[in-house]
Amino acid sequence: MLNKINTHIHSYVVNFPENDFEKKILDDELAELDNCLSDLMPVGWKLDITYFFINTDHTGITKKQQTINSDKQYRSTFLLPIPSIDEVSYGLKKSRFPKHAKPSLLYDSYLHENIDFQKYTSLTNMLLGSMSVCTRLFMEKGIKIDGKIHKFKR
Repeated sequence: MLNKINTHIHSYVVNFPENDFEKKILDDELAELDNCLSDLMPVGWKLDITYFFINTDHTGITKKQQTINSDKQYRSTFLLPIPSIDEVSYGLKKSRFPKHAKPSLLYDSYLHENIDFQKYTSLTNMLLGSMSVCTRLFMEKGIKIDGKIHKFKR
């Protein structure tokens, strides 16, 4: 269970995540970051992370963190790629991906190199690998608290 982090889901993939998807699997990947935040965050404040599922071949985190004083939250977004069935056998049908343009979120993010979808055997394994990348990027780039950027070492 995370103490200093709240997580939410936003998706640009139709009907994803499915009912059997367990957000806890992704949340468990944040345990180390949560421990690092314990002594750093002011009392009552939380890091609010949105898992953003999108049909792309990159993973990353948003460059701009939001500080919401009224809610005592620092907000960030983790970009989690969802492949199509054309790219890999565990991918989703093309009909699940809306045809609108990629959001500016992709251009306003620290992106990691292309994900090698073939390296993974399932969507869950690929998402866990992506979460590891997102967490590492977040720890490298840091969190801005009271005007000062705090970076973490793994």
